[in-house]
Amino acid sequence: MSTIAPYALTERQRRIVACAREWIAEHGEAPSVRELGAAVGLTSTSSVAYHLRRLRERGLVVQTRGAAAATSARTADSDPSVMPPHGRPL
Repeated sequence: MSTIAPYALTERQRRIVACAREWIAEHGEAPSVRELGAAVGLTSTSSVAYHLRRLRERGLVVQTRGAAAATSARTADSDPSVMPPHGRPL
């Protein structure tokens, strides 16, 4: 299993991943796309979706809540917000 080097992500993408992890730790569930956007300073849900799509292209999918939610993320084995693309915990 390969991992993505942190420097391969933009600063905003690193903030999105970090905010999603923090949100799950604090609230016990994934953030919505709007909540995630607000946490990183984006007001446009399409901008958030763009960054989530770019993260998926790099092999990472940040878990979000809602109808158009992404399903998982692959960045660390022990993080409950992180799952491989097949949807089962690492």
